[in-house]
Amino acid sequence: MWSYYKYIHDIKRLFKKFMANVRLFIYILISLFFHILFINLHPVNLEELFLYASENIASKTDLELYFKYQANTLLYSTILHFLSKIFPFIELNALSKIISCSGYVFLGIGIYYLRKNSYISFSHDMVFLLIAINPLIWSFGYRGTPDFISLAIGFCGLCLTLDKNKILEKSGYLILGLSIALKPHSIIFFIFLFLKKINFSKNVIEHINTNYLNIILLLLIPTLFFVGNYIKYDFLLLNDNLQNNHSLSIENVLPNLISYFGILTIFCFLIFFYIFLKDIFRKDYLVFKCGLVYITIFIPLSLILNFDGEIFLGFLSSIINQRLYIYILVILSFLSLFYLIKLFKSNKDLERLIILSSLIFIFLLALSRPSDRYIIFLITFIIILFRYELQSKILTFFYFIFNITIASIIFSNQYINSTLTKNIKKSLVEKKLQYNTDLGNLFVHAPVFKNEFGKTQDFKFKLYMYKKKVSIHDECVQVLFFNKCYSIVKTK
Repeated sequence: MWSYYKYIHDIKRLFKKFMANVRLFIYILISLFFHILFINLHPVNLEELFLYASENIASKTDLELYFKYQANTLLYSTILHFLSKIFPFIELNALSKIISCSGYVFLGIGIYYLRKNSYISFSHDMVFLLIAINPLIWSFGYRGTPDFISLAIGFCGLCLTLDKNKILEKSGYLILGLSIALKPHSIIFFIFLFLKKINFSKNVIEHINTNYLNIILLLLIPTLFFVGNYIKYDFLLLNDNLQNNHSLSIENVLPNLISYFGILTIFCFLIFFYIFLKDIFRKDYLVFKCGLVYITIFIPLSLILNFDGEIFLGFLSSIINQRLYIYILVILSFLSLFYLIKLFKSNKDLERLIILSSLIFIFLLALSRPSDRYIIFLITFIIILFRYELQSKILTFFYFIFNITIASIIFSNQYINSTLTKNIKKSLVEKKLQYNTDLGNLFVHAPVFKNEFGKTQDFKFKLYMYKKKVSIHDECVQVLFFNKCYSIVKTK
């Protein structure tokens, strides 16, 4: 009788796991569907430079424009270049976006192997979904840039290195190396792996000697790429044009740390706010006491600190006063910092490894010019870290509503910018105004177009990326209740 009940229990468990895998597969397909649906959106936010580099990959002279404004490596554009030869029937912009949104496949594979090796017991299909609908993940999935795909490949590679199958393990190291070559910020996964392998041991050298083959596999692709990069373009990671902007800056570490922790709280707000409310209902007021001290110190200090870089979340900078936004960042930065440190004190090894890796990663980011998009590399870790809190149906419900709302707002802004940029470029060419129009900030969304036509100084017209009362031509786009216009104004 006992064996019969055990048999039934095992069947139910296997069926439950099978259905979770089916749901995971469906969620991946749904994510791909919604991104491929808008695959022909015109490039925005310097996406165009990756396409330009792909078309001119063999010419160092032509790549000067890319090197001048892009801190990303050339590997993404190199891969895009070779894939365009294999799939010449796919338009380059669409192919770039396919590469980017394929990150959902790698993300799903990584989640599957985490569950397979018992690193997460919470429904792995739900973990994927919670990661996928994060506004940063969802919005960068639409963009033909290396941000999301390098994150997804790096996460997948990390998860494979944890598998017991030796072939998968070795493949994981190669894949993780590929992601680091694509975007060095994937080093967060290497930090986690390194800490796990040494297991907080003092015998670091011994562990390195034991894993020397894995280290070779990990470094193989980055070494080949960066050495080749140096031979051909005379620099390893950053060219001379960008070294000053991204050089180490010790004096800005504190404001950069505040910025990153604040932005992390913004993109994972409901998680940290939910834990905060739980503390209040449990009458655990430590968060209030520490928060009061933190805010008392850092709000006045923020008045003299230099908050610089891409920390103003794009279009939000035009809605919220900059000083007010910095105050909000300071306050919100406390929540993520406090709860990461609090959870680190637990005796759970996985949680401690994730938190320590994340804190080291944030510190490394803070050493150079900050950018809000780098937080995307923390999202997978944060969701896994707070997976038990996310089993709350109330939190999950509001998490979905909140994130889908924010993701929709970000996508609406991207759609508007994409459509406007495409239309205004077409209008300028049709009216033959591209040569004598001051293109202004159109560089942000169409750097190649501006570089090609914006060289003269004898401007008779000026392009404004907002509505002007008196203009000779306007381009406007509205999505839901969001409306934006570009105007061409005669100046002479």
